[in-house]
Amino acid sequence: GTGTYYINNCISSVTINTTYSGDGVQGGFVAAQRGALYMNDCIFDGVFNGPNAYTWGGFVGWYYGGSTLTNCLVLCDEYNVRMSDVATFIAMSGTLNNCYYKTPIGTAQGTQATTAELADGTTATALQNGRAEEVWVQDPLTNQPMLKIFANAAYTVPSSGIGTFSAKAKFALPDGLNAYYCKGYTDGQISAVAINGVVPANTGVLLKGTPGETYTLTRTNSEAATVTDNALVAVTEETFITQTVDIDGVQYTNFGLSGGVFKKVNSSGGTVKANRAYLQIPSIALSAAAEGIMLVWDEETDGISSLSTNPSPSREVIYYDLQGRRVAKPAKGLYIVNGKKVIIK
Repeated sequence: GTGTYYINNCISSVTINTTYSGDGVQGGFVAAQRGALYMNDCIFDGVFNGPNAYTWGGFVGWYYGGSTLTNCLVLCDEYNVRMSDVATFIAMSGTLNNCYYKTPIGTAQGTQATTAELADGTTATALQNGRAEEVWVQDPLTNQPMLKIFANAAYTVPSSGIGTFSAKAKFALPDGLNAYYCKGYTDGQISAVAINGVVPANTGVLLKGTPGETYTLTRTNSEAATVTDNALVAVTEETFITQTVDIDGVQYTNFGLSGGVFKKVNSSGGTVKANRAYLQIPSIALSAAAEGIMLVWDEETDGISSLSTNPSPSREVIYYDLQGRRVAKPAKGLYIVNGKKVIIK
């Protein structure tokens, strides 16, 4: 029908496949419209596949009124369509205000954003367009411009209460979830140092929260915390790693997190999933028997307390020596229990 229509703060990831030959009239948001259409702060990142069809538009295929697009983005980079009578935003002419695209679809419309501009926040800032309310940010996983209402990642804490994570863009933590990086390996232990504030981009971290609970990590433009000497290696794309690796003439041993303990990658290597991290320690620093590395949380690094030699039978107490080895019958001395230093007198 006729009238005035508005589409705001929406993403279309639709895949359109057709074998039709001729005037197909297809659009990422609207195939054909009557009346006035206004679209603000929208993204099309779907797929067009119809090599014999035409009248395609990233946003609008055909209109019988007028289309005005403001602060919009085409992130589509996979398409197979006839190049004539096809356009990046609107197959028929319309009005574009501050609109950008990654790859042109047919006739280029708007302003092309380079790979660097999409990744370094330049395009997101341009789409934000000076507004006080934060509308456009970088997606924490893809490091591409994203509407803030969609720019988040779900993270579920493992049963141990501790997991690894990394993202291509900096992100903020929700209440109840804490982030740490690893440094200061010595005698089978490594310190987990708290990150206060925003987690930097491309940084391997430990996330500690309620086991089994899912948290939302949100991208932010705020300044990130400073992380130095991090032994965690970020993995933002699925990666195969070996047990040891030579970097600039120095051999390192790789460890994956399992049950709250970093365990040496097996001799055949293994695959680390995207948006995770692994621990990398200079091999020369490790003892020959070191198979697992205990975590010592920075807020507990100086916490040496007494422990009864007759713990309650209802709760098993597991002891590790300072080399990270489990001790069945501990004598007097210093041990690690649940990540804390304890002393048996």
